[in-house]
Amino acid sequence: MRRVRLSWITAVLVALGVVFATAGCNSPVDNTDIAGVRQRVLAALKKAGYDSYDLRWLRQRDAEFTILAGDSDWLQGWVIVDALNKYPVGRTPMEPVRVTVGLSPKNELAIISNDPGAFCRMVAGNGEVTTAESAIAEAEIYLDYTANGMLWYQRVESVDDIKMHDSGDEQQIAAKERVIAEYSSEISPPHVVKDDFGWSFTMWTVRGDRHPYATPTGPPPTALPGGNLVRHEFTIAPDGTLQDEQTIEVEHLPTPVVLGI
Repeated sequence: MRRVRLSWITAVLVALGVVFATAGCNSPVDNTDIAGVRQRVLAALKKAGYDSYDLRWLRQRDAEFTILAGDSDWLQGWVIVDALNKYPVGRTPMEPVRVTVGLSPKNELAIISNDPGAFCRMVAGNGEVTTAESAIAEAEIYLDYTANGMLWYQRVESVDDIKMHDSGDEQQIAAKERVIAEYSSEISPPHVVKDDFGWSFTMWTVRGDRHPYATPTGPPPTALPGGNLVRHEFTIAPDGTLQDEQTIEVEHLPTPVVLGI
């Protein structure tokens, strides 16, 4: 069992500093107006120096802007937006273009795609978490939209949720048998406990361990590409600061490895 600790503590975040790009708006904003939010996101991305090639495709009419959270108690005043163009016309090859961002009332921009640290810096001290439901909602968006967009990802609440296929690989067969035998009674929806430090609970994900076409930089892999079962022990402070301690419980599961949008 391999442990990876990702703890984001307020004092560390302050020491490192938080760098945002600002598009310069101090007036109250409507975080439910999708047209206005779209304009604000595009302007903030441009000001931040976001890849102009990708930005071109996000400006197309078919690009979809989805508000994931707006004026939530755990991120007060901010809006989190997922911008996606599945079929960018004129792009070669025609691959999806996607970015997920947080935007403050002053148009401070945090690009959280594939970047758990950016999410944690964004939420630290910016909220007031008062319910278990709010704590879970914050953790769900953190998990779902900061995961590596190139690899398989699932947030699961039971062993039956894990998408596993039949495999002839011995390691994958053993991993599948183990996860069914040992984790069927352990993987479950989050049970939230409130204490003086905030809200604590466990969530589970399955993540592809590597891209099937990646060229390894070290020794050749000893197993087929597959998925890892990951336990997330969350603590979310009353001010929204998020701490995620991850443990890789089972490796080499026979799951998909590439995520299709």
